[in-house]
Amino acid sequence: MEYKEMQGEDKVRYINSMLSTANLTDICTDLKVSKKTIRDEFKEMNFIYNKHERLYLKEKMQSQEPGFIQLSELEYINKRIDALEIDIQNIKVQAKGVNTSCNDMNIFDDELTGELKVKSFKVYTTVLNDFIDFSKAFKSIKKQDLVSQALLEFIKNHE
Repeated sequence: MEYKEMQGEDKVRYINSMLSTANLTDICTDLKVSKKTIRDEFKEMNFIYNKHERLYLKEKMQSQEPGFIQLSELEYINKRIDALEIDIQNIKVQAKGVNTSCNDMNIFDDELTGELKVKSFKVYTTVLNDFIDFSKAFKSIKKQDLVSQALLEFIKNHE
């Protein structure tokens, strides 16, 4: 059966089933129906498009009918919290592979004390960009301490 021959809530079910694999613009193009027509027809039946769920949902539904979803704001918030918790777990797993511990760097060396001097150096762009990226992983450490530590280690390794 073609979309134009469908009646009422059958159209909503059909569009919702297609929204799982395509966006509304592409579906409207394939069906040769304007988005405005769909919006107006669905609004008459008290269905509105929910951007977060990517579905048409009934505004005020008294009974649960198959093919229709009714989410309260609290249910939506709980669903988002669950998704964010999964994202946090994924970030923690990724972060385990990145060593950003200040203690592992031994940055607080006894020789990094005393008066600070301002000195200008020319640095190759690639080296500077690498240093900037590196320093982002150690935001709690001043760049002057990172540079001082790097110079100190270089001197110690080449004495």
